Amino acid sequence: MAAVLIVEPHSVLGGLLAKNIQNLQCQVHRVNSVEAALECLETASYDVMVVDQELPDGDGLQLLTHVSRSPRPTRTMMISNRYQVADRVAGFVAGADDYLVKPFAWDECMWRVRKLLHLEKPKPPTAVRVGQILFYPETGVMEVANRTLVLRRREAQVFWCLCRYKNQVVTRERLVNEVWGNHAVVPSDVTIEVYMRRLRMKLGNSASMLQTVRGLGYILRED
Repeated sequence: MAAVLIVEPHSVLGGLLAKNIQNLQCQVHRVNSVEAALECLETASYDVMVVDQELPDGDGLQLLTHVSRSPRPTRTMMISNRYQVADRVAGFVAGADDYLVKPFAWDECMWRVRKLLHLEKPKPPTAVRVGQILFYPETGVMEVANRTLVLRRREAQVFWCLCRYKNQVVTRERLVNEVWGNHAVVPSDVTIEVYMRRLRMKLGNSASMLQTVRGLGYILRED
């Protein structure tokens, strides 16, 4: 089982990182400071280290430099709200194997972690069919009733989530978790309903496939 060290001072983000990475069948150890991370690195080996750049007792760059000088093969990913080219370059110079800017989507974050772990990357199908609808999740292209449409990014993410659970009720909680991830602004019920309304408009005569299940969530019925 792969071992992952998470160095994240924010309890909510740290907890979500730990939960999602544990779902990759990894052993996870979480700390919140440079000092605690250095102690872990002195006493144990880790396959991957995910480190926030801004830590209460220093800069995550210190940890990247420490790991890059260690003979132990630990791959590293820095997460940061610093997005300038110079900031990313500084991270790579310090030894980061990857650099992820906050806020980020959980699908992207886990894809990057899987890549660092050298796990097989989950590849979405080239196209998925739900009834008479053909949807390309990688591009957001939808083919329905002899029409070809391109969904906006968030619309495509919402629709892809519904496709993955076709003929099943997708609760609001699941939709928010899989589409919006850990974003600071959680969408309201009204916002989610706006996306559903837009999708129904684009589905045209097939709009009845996308149904609201009162009090539970939404369902995309194949029939």
